[in-house]
Amino acid sequence: MARGPVVSTSFFLSKSFMKKCDASFCFDKSLIGKEYPLLIVGWEMASFGEVWLVQPLARDGTSETQKVAFRQFGIDDHCIAPLSTFEDTSWQPGPYFDIHFSGTEWHTWTSVKTGITSDDLEELGNVLEEDFTKVLKAKKKFVTRSKTRHAHSRAGYLKTLERQTDEFPWRIEITFLDD
Repeated sequence: MARGPVVSTSFFLSKSFMKKCDASFCFDKSLIGKEYPLLIVGWEMASFGEVWLVQPLARDGTSETQKVAFRQFGIDDHCIAPLSTFEDTSWQPGPYFDIHFSGTEWHTWTSVKTGITSDDLEELGNVLEEDFTKVLKAKKKFVTRSKTRHAHSRAGYLKTLERQTDEFPWRIEITFLDD
């Protein structure tokens, strides 16, 4: 989806849907018989026709993707789509330290070691606003963001800071926190 995800605000949460849903535990059962907001994350062709791939706006933020046929349960009646991709919107509170990440796998890592320039080190010092020895000892939290997509971010702390003698004069290790 180029402009997604999309939210359906007209989906009718019915008992029949809940009986056939593989992950009915993700839905708030007190809203059966009422309109229920769903996140539409994509679509696919099923053996019986086109289906939306949806997730409830879960209370805990985790959910399995479910399939809802086009035009079923009022899912298509009213949808909200963003005007942008929000990829440059920071979702977590700062302070922020921006790093160039070439791949998308860094979201699964527990930590990252990377070389930085002296200017980057100065920027990190400005972000953390304290002496590096205190920051390392206190494990001061900050948010690492992708330089090109600020929405791609992870909170963490500075684990190591080392001087090195290659292309980048400084090497840092950031340990990510999974809040």
